[in-house]
Amino acid sequence: MVGCEGTIYTPELLNGYERFYEILVNDGKALRAEAELQAAVTRSAGTRFRLFSAEYAFASGYADYFRKTHEPKNQAERIARYRQVLEHIREQNGDPTPTTDTEIDTYLQHAEDTLLPQFFEKFFACVEIPDNKSRFDYASIFRRAREAASA
Repeated sequence: MVGCEGTIYTPELLNGYERFYEILVNDGKALRAEAELQAAVTRSAGTRFRLFSAEYAFASGYADYFRKTHEPKNQAERIARYRQVLEHIREQNGDPTPTTDTEIDTYLQHAEDTLLPQFFEKFFACVEIPDNKSRFDYASIFRRAREAASA
């Protein structure tokens, strides 16, 4: 995959990608193609193009998600929000039992365990390309992302 970090203007993108693919397809020179793509960026100071794998893109996004959601302040806000939701549900069902921290932790973990694999399958188009499910190692990608987020 190729992408940029930062903001870029449409003409830069169109000109840069055209030159990038021309070199990549005709000459097979990925680093030269990347350099030409970067040279097309003339108005967007600080924007950097680079080549990266799909695994890197997914793991980076997940690491960012993990860092943000598990930061103490954000985690406290998530817990308070889920406590409010669970207690509202109990109240509607006539259940006066207070929500415990363990119950909230279980609920949050279940949400991550359910949603993140679904996102993984969509990101890697596992329905459209079934081989991708075995081609990309879900457990390894998530483990590396969590390690990166925790470092």
